[in-house]
Amino acid sequence: SAGGGGVGGSASSIAASAGEWAPANPSQGQWHALALEQLIRRANYRLRSLHERYKLGARPDENGLPTLKFDVIDHYQANARRPIETLSGGETFLTSLALALAVVDEQQIAMPIETLMLDEGFGTLDEQSLRQAMSTLENLQLQDERMIGLISHVESLKTSITRQVQLLPAGPDRSKIRVTSRAF
Repeated sequence: SAGGGGVGGSASSIAASAGEWAPANPSQGQWHALALEQLIRRANYRLRSLHERYKLGARPDENGLPTLKFDVIDHYQANARRPIETLSGGETFLTSLALALAVVDEQQIAMPIETLMLDEGFGTLDEQSLRQAMSTLENLQLQDERMIGLISHVESLKTSITRQVQLLPAGPDRSKIRVTSRAF
């Protein structure tokens, strides 16, 4: 499977990947918890390639099962755990991208996704984070043979993307489309 260390999406493979944590006869809630833990593992795999500083963790409910409320473990701050809402705009973008890629990795098992479109978020990144995100997307496109589409207004992306579909103003209530392709 794509990028997640070979962890599959079926119930038996989810239980196998959970190891000793998996109960003998799991309830529906426990299956959901196992699937969420798998998604978090995949997201953390992707997040390491984007930004080594953070790791995602799910806040547990009253029964100790993971929930959809996420925290980040900050490796630069002695592995302090804090709410995901404390991340900067750029860090939030990279974390969201890691989660989106994890969902795509998981979905690949049932139905291949050949195109991934990303809309906005690039304007929140500093130059280093933008380079990391672009490098990850380029590698993803090469490794997984997916087409990656970016929708953005960030000027620096215009020079780094070789094939573009541009929507340009052509007068009141009119636009024109220009397709460009160049080799680097």
